[in-house]
Parts: sequence; structure tokens; C-alpha cells
Amino acid sequence: MSRLVQLTTYGKRHLREEAGVRTLTELGAFLQRADADEVLDRCASLAGQRHRLAVRVAALETEEAQLHGAASPDLPRGENLAVFLALQKEPLGQTIYLAGIHVTGREEVRQAIFSPQVAQQLMDAEGKPEPCVWVAERPEETADVCRQFIELLDDLFRHVHRHNEGRPEWKEKLTLQAYVHTVDERALLFTILLEALQEPALAEKAMTLLFHFQGPELMQANRHPGSEVAYPVVVLQNALGRLLALPVEAVSYTH
Repeated sequence: MSRLVQLTTYGKRHLREEAGVRTLTELGAFLQRADADEVLDRCASLAGQRHRLAVRVAALETEEAQLHGAASPDLPRGENLAVFLALQKEPLGQTIYLAGIHVTGREEVRQAIFSPQVAQQLMDAEGKPEPCVWVAERPEETADVCRQFIELLDDLFRHVHRHNEGRPEWKEKLTLQAYVHTVDERALLFTILLEALQEPALAEKAMTLLFHFQGPELMQANRHPGSEVAYPVVVLQNALGRLLALPVEAVSYTH
């Protein structure tokens, strides 16, 4: 059962002690029992999860992706600009050594929004989107990685804001959605912005970005946004997990 991600230690223990389940095959058979819901409901992390567990077991056993039959409201049907963010930290010093930004959108939208500096970093010579990635080769370079990441992101967001500010009609405004791959990367996004609040040259830009991304981490700040954004940062692994059960659930992302 260790192949099932997000199955807690207590959940595994409950299945083992209350249902005699130790393997995926045994779990699949248990989920067919008439009392499966009753047994699962006695564990908080498993309550109401019978259907999802059955679909995930089927995906692993058949080695084919299975639909959960549910929606994922944090995945928009479309956006004018999709901003994909990548952040990694090194395990010893716990400092962020890699940061990356990739922006996709229609050509006419990119041409209207991108400043010359942004276009130079996020488009190739043919004008096609390409990721901009910074990697620190030495510890003393990590601060520069963070600075460049925040400055480019701030420049992009400000140009989108100025474009929308001059267009009162909602249909004329541009939509922007930010994405990260994992929950850990989302946490690193707030880490990099909160730490930048201590840098005079970056504090205002970091605060503006924090106002957009709006996470519980913002409770540490003295100022707070006046309006809410429904899904400021979409965690792709979570969003896709609500739609699909994958044949290999223990996925590691390499950037």
C-alpha cells in the first residue's frame, strides 16, 4: 500500500488492524465489502474515500490512468497567460538555488503585455515562449537567483495590471493564472517572497506579489490584500489528482 500517495500512517494502521489489509490486492477486495464505508468512516483520513481509493487501486493494477469522475475547480477552462513557476532548494543549507518562470499565451497577448526586458527573457529569437531559469552554482549566488526571479515576475504582473486597469469592461481584461507542480514548490514561492521583505530593494515588489498569491503565510505580514483571488496559485499535482488516478502515483518532478 506504500504505492498510494497521501495515505497517512494512521490510515495504513487502521486498514491493517480493522480490515486486515496489507496489499493493494487486499485493499481492492476490502473495498467491495458491504461494510467498507463503515470501516473507513472510523478513520478521519479515510472517511468518504471508498470510491477514490477503488479508482486509485484500479489505476495501479491495470497500469492505466483512471477518471475519478469529479471536477477540479482550480483548473481554469482557459486563460490569456499561464505562468508556470519552478523553485528548488538544496537539502543542506535549505536555500533556494533554482528558480524558473515559463509563460504561455497567444502571440498577440504576449506582444501586448511583455516589456522588452520580459520578452528578452521569456521568448526565443523567433518570438516563441521559452522558460527562463536561474541556477546558483555557488552559495553566494542564491540571493541573485531570488532577486532575478522576483523582479521578472513583478515586471510581468505589473504590465498585466496596467493593461487591465485601463479597460473597465471585464471582457476586455486579460486573465492570468499561476501554477506550480507541487505543494513544496508553493511553499518555496512564499518563502522566497517573505524573505525578500527584509531586502529594501525587493520589499515592495515582494509585498505586491504576496498580495496577489494570498496564502496563509501572509499572516506574517503587517499588510493584507483588500480583495480575494479564488485560486491565486494552482498546484498541478493536486488539481490533476482530483481528476485522475495515475498508474504511478509516487511521481518525482525534475526541473
